[in-house]
Amino acid sequence: MESRPLCIGLILPAKKLGSIGVFHGIQARAVARNIQLVYIDLGHPIADQGAFDVIVHKTSELHLAAIAGTDPAAAAEWPNLVSYATTHPTVRWVDPLASVEPLQSRTGLHEYLKRAAAAATSDLFAIPETQVLTVGNQQVASNANCRKYPVIVKRDEACSTAASHMMAVATGPRQWAHLMSGTGLFAPGEQVLAQTLVAHGGVLFKVYVLGSPAVGIAESAHALARPSISVHQLPAGDDLDTMLVFDSQGIPKTFDDSATKSDRLVDRVFLGSSEAARERARRQLTEGGGKDGLRYRLQQIADALAISLNLTLFGFDAVMGEDDGQLYVVDVNFFPSFSGLDIDFQDVFLSIVEFVGRSGQN
Repeated sequence: MESRPLCIGLILPAKKLGSIGVFHGIQARAVARNIQLVYIDLGHPIADQGAFDVIVHKTSELHLAAIAGTDPAAAAEWPNLVSYATTHPTVRWVDPLASVEPLQSRTGLHEYLKRAAAAATSDLFAIPETQVLTVGNQQVASNANCRKYPVIVKRDEACSTAASHMMAVATGPRQWAHLMSGTGLFAPGEQVLAQTLVAHGGVLFKVYVLGSPAVGIAESAHALARPSISVHQLPAGDDLDTMLVFDSQGIPKTFDDSATKSDRLVDRVFLGSSEAARERARRQLTEGGGKDGLRYRLQQIADALAISLNLTLFGFDAVMGEDDGQLYVVDVNFFPSFSGLDIDFQDVFLSIVEFVGRSGQN
């Protein structure tokens, strides 16, 4: 006798459920595996919409909007979600709200990463030298000569808002003082993270983590090489008019040769890696290399972060230091797009929710 269908609630932004998204056409595949997918409407009581075994969500933007109090719908929908989670403790979440919340703040994430790096074995990964600072603090702004440059400065807010994507790189004390005095990109009183830029050849490894050994997925990490800041291509000097200020959503996403012809500073800096560095990165991601290989090391980091952060669906950015070969984790984000990967996302996703729902693990 077949067991009752596993009931999975989905609380996801419309962009994830669009006609070209990774969820397009998943309903039929779910039914074939005795899984019922229900798209939850937070405008109505969740309990009225199904007897859910598992809820999969991406609600960080909703949470922030509710906190800000600028969106009446969010102000009603977020309490609805929290109330349901509180009154239905046996429902499993992918991923738990308490695990996702720290990723909404770069400060919170930094503290988690410090603990995860310290707990990892054999110097598995490191994090760049980082400070949490308040813009407009005169002592911080005037302490410009005591810093190691270049340094990238980001807002504490880490979710997908226009402000969170704006960043700047200071190459010297004048640019630093300008940023930290509150006369530049950031306003007085804003909390920011200042992170020393590790020279890494201008290549970043964007790693998408879909699952973990805890939910029956042994090979969960899928990495792509992406353009990154080439410290050697940053403008010489410390002039304010040559400071790199950029929107991380507008940077080059691939090593497209035609884009290198652009005169934009951001293109020159992000596409300044050598062909040798790019080819080396591609080779590292495609070759095995055993326990010393990049793919194995990235998978080990993914497993360590999954345990430390208690996450199942997430991504992280890593760079390899030019001087020491160390892998540095520079960012973590919850439930990335997972598009463009050479995997069957829907099959793995359904395997994860089925494992969580049937076994009771979260």
